[in-house]
Amino acid sequence: MKINNIKMYSKVVLTALLLCIPFSFLQSCSDDDEKQNEFEKIITRGAWAQDGDNDIFIFNSDGTWYTYESPEEFGDKEAGGYAGTWSYSNNTLTYKQLYCWYDDVKEPVEDYQRWTKVYTVTNFSNDFFSCTQIYPKEEKDRVKNFTRFK
Repeated sequence: MKINNIKMYSKVVLTALLLCIPFSFLQSCSDDDEKQNEFEKIITRGAWAQDGDNDIFIFNSDGTWYTYESPEEFGDKEAGGYAGTWSYSNNTLTYKQLYCWYDDVKEPVEDYQRWTKVYTVTNFSNDFFSCTQIYPKEEKDRVKNFTRFK
């Protein structure tokens, strides 16, 4: 009788161990989560110059962004530009233009100036990121490259 109990106990323990082994290979953080956190940290440090455009972008960690309309105006509180919100998830950068600002005053943009653009981030490093537009469809596949400005 004791031998049967030992065999039954051994089978239960072995089954439990075999069921646990696959889960031991899963990590609490996936590579995608780590990439997302890394990109968000990079994009919110400093200013970014967009290739082929004079605008200097600032992406804030609170999900807001704003621009200076030229490198010469960077840091000038009396300069002007645009502002809005941004988000990043699943390798997709979305930003919306909602405001214009001048002399530290922010006002909503006119309807024709309000937009949402969606990009797939294709490459990034500490000093560079590249993205391909996926929305709106009229400008689909447009590539934007940003380099660290300051």
